[in-house]
Amino acid sequence: MSKLGCPCGNIISDSAQKDMEQYWGYFIKNKEWFDYQEQLSQLLSCLFESYKDGSHVEWLVKNCPVYSDQPLKGIISDIMSRLDHGVGFEYAECKKCRSLLVKKNGDENIYIRYQPVKT
Repeated sequence: MSKLGCPCGNIISDSAQKDMEQYWGYFIKNKEWFDYQEQLSQLLSCLFESYKDGSHVEWLVKNCPVYSDQPLKGIISDIMSRLDHGVGFEYAECKKCRSLLVKKNGDENIYIRYQPVKT
């Protein structure tokens, strides 16, 4: 797992599931979200249709070869995770100072800090 240093001195880690859920997330533009939803609904419609007409084994081998013998839940999870790569900007929130560290671009390991305004 990875660690990210906040300029305040705190270390933000994604090694604990609880921290991952509470302090890491994504900013997603509406267009990216709608495109993701459209692609996901098309793939899931095809998957469910293949179960209805009995061609699901062939569909799974073609579209999800690694998960072709897995339960439906795992197959759907795989489809969703393959589609969501590259959607949005990853961010981490510092527990100590509440700054947001937003990943600048795709695979680059550059984060931009946004600090909350103190009133």
